[in-house]
Formats: sequence, structure tokens, C-alpha cells
Amino acid sequence: RAETPPLRIFNTVVNACEVAGEEELTVKVLDTMKETHDTEGNLITFNIALKRLAKQGNNMGCEGIIIGMLQNGIEPSVVSYTTAIAACVADPKKSDVAVEWIKRMKSRLIQPNVITYNTAFASCLDGTLEGTARASQLAAEMKADVEKQVNSGVVEVDEYTNIIPNFYT
Repeated sequence: RAETPPLRIFNTVVNACEVAGEEELTVKVLDTMKETHDTEGNLITFNIALKRLAKQGNNMGCEGIIIGMLQNGIEPSVVSYTTAIAACVADPKKSDVAVEWIKRMKSRLIQPNVITYNTAFASCLDGTLEGTARASQLAAEMKADVEKQVNSGVVEVDEYTNIIPNFYT
């Protein structure tokens, strides 16, 4: 007799399977999780799936995951959106999609952080005038968000909420 493993254990195993490239085993673990907990997962489960798709540059897959999250009543986090934006960095770069993700996250009152902006900037490095223009637009948005953060008096915040540019910016 064993106790039912908590959802976090399934997430750990799914993440290990993904890192090891064990796609078939990943699917088996996800199926077992659904049978055991009667759920598609939680925020962490979906973020693991987003990470896999982002590494493949699969923008449409990332969009499907985020739609699935919302349909399951799971609000995507700054990590979710930043990971979806990371899919836009793969060749061919899709800075237009990255900018759209930032608009979507802001519309859901999720504040981009410095990592989000840096990832979106990376999608603009495509050698085109359009990419440069989008980077300029993003820089203006980031500047406004940094000013809000500094004016609020909160300068030292955690990595999930900090907007102040870093070395990579």
C-alpha cells in the first residue's frame, strides 16, 4: 500500500523526462498523473510543457498550452509568458509574436520582468529594420515600466518582479 504521490512529484518526474529527452515516458507519466489526480496538471506542469515547445521554437504550440491553461482555470504566470516569448527567439525569429505576447500578458495584468524584456529583445535580433523598430518600441515600454517601479520606491525586488535592466539588457 502506497500513498498517492502528490502532483509536485509528477512534475519533478515529467521535468526529468523532458531533460533526458524521454518523450514516450513523459506521456506515460502525464497519463498516470491524469488518472491519479484527475487533472491535466498545474501551473508547473504547463510551464514544463511550454519549456519543451519553446526549445523547439513552436510558437503555435505555446499558444495552445496557454489557451489550455486558461480553459483549465490556471492563470499563466510571468514565467509562462516569458517561456512562450522564448519560442520567438528560434530561427526564424518572430519579434512580432513576442510583442504580441507582452501585450497579452499585460492585458491579463501580468507585469513583464527584466527577463521577459531581455527575451523579447533577443527575438528582435534578426537583422531587419522591423526587428530594430520593435526593439525600440519594447525599450520604450520597458523604460516606462522601470520608471513605475522606481517611482513606487521598490528598487530591490525578486527576480520575478524586477524590471530594472541588467547586464544582458
